[in-house]
Amino acid sequence: MVTLDGCPGLEIRTERHGCSRILFLTGELDLAAVPLVELHAFPARDTETAHDLVIDLEGITFCDSSGAAALIHVLERTKRAQGSLTLTGIPRQIKRRLGQMGVIDLFHTAESIPEGTAGGK
Repeated sequence: MVTLDGCPGLEIRTERHGCSRILFLTGELDLAAVPLVELHAFPARDTETAHDLVIDLEGITFCDSSGAAALIHVLERTKRAQGSLTLTGIPRQIKRRLGQMGVIDLFHTAESIPEGTAGGK
């Protein structure tokens, strides 16, 4: 797992499977976490662009408007690259919070990581 100085509340584990990148987030998704999420969603050193992105939120315990905005930014950037984004494992309280913010319907969501994808069953 990777942490970033100034962001002790979030850990990210990344897996690749074909054209898919999967981010497993654990901790708090807030303003301090935004650069870390974007760094792992779109790593500059990656010469082969992943077209499909899955962000597993099962380990997220807190998400504020900055965290929601980061997810929206990742969604927009993924769409511009003609890719897809799926949010999986969303805890009930986080899903409710994203719903209160009016953004949950922007995302394709799934209960778990899609079958055939790294980490999927």
